[in-house]
Amino acid sequence: MRRTASAIIIAVALGILGCATTGIRTPLPGTMNIVPPNPNLGKIAKCSGIWTGTWDNKFSQATTVVVEKIDSAKIVAVYSWGPYNGSSGDWVRLPGRIENESTLILEWGEKDRRKTVILILVGENLHAEYRRAEQINRAILTRVPAPAP
Repeated sequence: MRRTASAIIIAVALGILGCATTGIRTPLPGTMNIVPPNPNLGKIAKCSGIWTGTWDNKFSQATTVVVEKIDSAKIVAVYSWGPYNGSSGDWVRLPGRIENESTLILEWGEKDRRKTVILILVGENLHAEYRRAEQINRAILTRVPAPAP
């Protein structure tokens, strides 16, 4: 319980402090709840937390993924994108799934407008692919350290 309360406080602090202290350049929800995963999940448990990077698209668009909950049955994550082409960016909270010991999959949208984000844990980073229509972008996401208490 104490770890969950700490996770909530950290998440709210990140939302309030924004990019000035975290380097996050994307919008995030006002409340997030990062639940520490069961370590028995193995390597995939390391994906829990806040990750940020830049897509290799023509806008060098910022992205953030917050893996709020991860267990053997499902994950809950926030996917956030930064400004591009006149848009201010936005975020979406969505369920996902564990593909294997080092891969998470997030999918949303209608069949003909389906979007997929594939996250692969490689060392201390998440290698990300964003797939939609006939386009694929890639990014290497780094963990955002929790602020000091």
